[in-house]
Amino acid sequence: MAAGIWGAASAVIAFFIGGFIAAKTAAVGGVGSGWINGVTVFLAGFFLIVWLTSQGGANLFGALGTNLNDIRNLVTNTYNDPTARAAALDNAKNGLWWSLVSIVVGIVAAGLGGLVGHRDERDVWHGDVGTRA
Repeated sequence: MAAGIWGAASAVIAFFIGGFIAAKTAAVGGVGSGWINGVTVFLAGFFLIVWLTSQGGANLFGALGTNLNDIRNLVTNTYNDPTARAAALDNAKNGLWWSLVSIVVGIVAAGLGGLVGHRDERDVWHGDVGTRA
């Protein structure tokens, strides 16, 4: 439980800081641009995490193939036991809900980081360009 809380807190902090830095260093200022820069940071991180997980999953399937008979017995026993089947369904539902919550919290944290770090819009041509010789 503590590892999950630590992972969630560190992800929120990382996405907030990433959104802040993306908005602060962006060429375009404004509140909307800050939010979009923050969300873009989250999406880049999310797709990177999904890709890395899929690469690890390919390795996992190789290990699963060697234990296929044990896995078949476990699935058969779970399917035949109504209590175990209900517990497995509850675990899957809880996992999916917590995944959705983590995605929404990550997007909000990165977007808020972008909002906090956004630069004000300013007219570059007004008073910034001197006369040229």
